Amino acid sequence: MATQPSLFDDLPAANGASPVVLPGSKQALSKEQRRFNKLIADIETARMDLARWSAFIPRAMAEHAARTEPLRLRYRELRVEIARALDAAAGSKRLNKSQRRKVVDLLTSQLTDLMEEERTPELDQLFEKHGLGDFDEEHEAGLALMRELMRETTGVEVDQDARSPEDFAHAIRDKLAEENEALAREQQRSRRKAGAKAAARAAAEKVATQSVREVYRKLASELHPDREPDPAKRARKTDLMQQANTAYQAGDLLALLELQLKIEQIDPAHLSGLPNERLVHYNHVLAGQLQSIKRELADLLTPIAGFMGYGRAQLAEDDLRRTLDQEYGELRKLVRATEADVASFRDIDVLKRRLRTYKVGDALDQHMAEIESMLLGGGAHIRGWARR
Repeated sequence: MATQPSLFDDLPAANGASPVVLPGSKQALSKEQRRFNKLIADIETARMDLARWSAFIPRAMAEHAARTEPLRLRYRELRVEIARALDAAAGSKRLNKSQRRKVVDLLTSQLTDLMEEERTPELDQLFEKHGLGDFDEEHEAGLALMRELMRETTGVEVDQDARSPEDFAHAIRDKLAEENEALAREQQRSRRKAGAKAAARAAAEKVATQSVREVYRKLASELHPDREPDPAKRARKTDLMQQANTAYQAGDLLALLELQLKIEQIDPAHLSGLPNERLVHYNHVLAGQLQSIKRELADLLTPIAGFMGYGRAQLAEDDLRRTLDQEYGELRKLVRATEADVASFRDIDVLKRRLRTYKVGDALDQHMAEIESMLLGGGAHIRGWARR
């Protein structure tokens, strides 16, 4: 029997590989033994992918938020400055009636955007000053228009809790995910109704569950801390028992087998000597476990891959970094452009030139187009005010 680590040592796996593997060449192993080893290797790969992405994504997004937040705050400040400049221009005697009407139309769009993000007394006062009506009523009307737009463009009903374009985007993604899950469940139910095959799968599932339970019970009989008089060993057993409980509740057969190896309850020779029928049951559980990990990884990566325009299998950490860097660069450019806009709106002569090509309603049309693009694309697009 090969030397095994003791119960109270950590188990370092070489190159991150699981110690649960059947030794021998492919030629020496049976079909089910080869499948067992492949499933173990695939699960380890999926585990590492999931762990890597689960750690990387929150860290990358947190760093991105810390880097972009000052720019977003600056962008809002500049847009408030534009609103102030438009407010002043609306009362300028150097503009004619038509030009002032265009200025108020621009101001309406600017104030609406800002107040949808965050209302302040100053913005409320400007909204009322220019006779733009009740913002709450206008906002509700806009939300109703967005819901109708979503019904027409995606066929998805968005509930009343959605209060912003970002809320709408999340709601649509959630609803589409629910519909996809429901469709998958319906397809699975249809497959299960296929007579004898369904009965055979159900029987295999039952036996496989019993196999996992057997492994767990053997571990529990060895690890139960109440039977250990030594305080240090009792603490270690308590930790291992918690790991066994977690693995059992998750149906994680691989983790249970790894624990058995760790405490020397089994050895590689034991695994090699498993009867074919037991291996079939184990492989059934491991295949399901692998699919579960892959689904969890897909749930994590699919929204990001969709936002970036990648296939999930093509997504790499550097791709996400580049996308976040690109968004940061675009936001910097947007801030610089908006700084120039502030200066131009404060200069009546420049403003008059920009108003020549502007038509009342252009700002609203552009705003709705940006919202539609954001909702249908599902990305965290930066919404700016067009420079003309």
